[in-house]
Amino acid sequence: MGKSMWRFLGSVNLTVWLLLAIAVNLAIGSRYAKSLPAVYGQLNYLRFQEWLTGNGLDASWWVWSLFLLLLLFGANTAACTADRLIELLRIRRDYSLGDFAVILAPSVMHLCFLVIILGHAVSQFSADIRRMPVSSGAKLSLASAEVTVLDSRCSYYTEAALAGQLRECGVTLSLSSPSSAVTRTVSVLHPLSWEGYTLTLTIAGKHAANEAPAMKLIVKKDPGLPLILVGNALLCLLMLWYFPCIFRTRNGG
Repeated sequence: MGKSMWRFLGSVNLTVWLLLAIAVNLAIGSRYAKSLPAVYGQLNYLRFQEWLTGNGLDASWWVWSLFLLLLLFGANTAACTADRLIELLRIRRDYSLGDFAVILAPSVMHLCFLVIILGHAVSQFSADIRRMPVSSGAKLSLASAEVTVLDSRCSYYTEAALAGQLRECGVTLSLSSPSSAVTRTVSVLHPLSWEGYTLTLTIAGKHAANEAPAMKLIVKKDPGLPLILVGNALLCLLMLWYFPCIFRTRNGG
């Protein structure tokens, strides 16, 4: 029974069907997301379990099915990778170290892919995301820190074609924790990292020319982000090294 299940999980046919099912699921989900942007837009700021409390199965069923398919795809990738690694270890002595590294690289890429998926899962279920409107003196209390808005400022274009249009907005923050107390500036498209938190400034709604827009500060602590960054970095480095090696080998190098 165990061997049959393992063969099923490690099947390439299962990989093809799962990829097809995920594509169909995402196509359906995109239609839902397009028709209900306010509902699914909340997933950018809420953990999945928190989002579920305000949305029933009629809105979330395709998200659940996507998670299930991705879980199966992760198990399928892990099983295929494990089978390949076991087989490669059996023939390790038949290759030089350099050749064996090239043969091993695709399996390591798959492991990086699994790390990336794990990171996204951790982010979706464990990230701490807070939002606050920007106004002088506003405070946001975090688990072990406090963020205080000291002041905000905006600049505008003066050129004739863009006169009065917003150029840039920035906010000066006082950041305090048991280990430090600092003053930092965050602006739109220039987030700030501090004590494991990422602070992002966004424009909230439309505004008239030469008028300061309403702004929101998003404070996020994402334990899955290091996994995503490390997995992506290693994957990119491996691909930059692996494909030139393959092309050189195929061209007789």
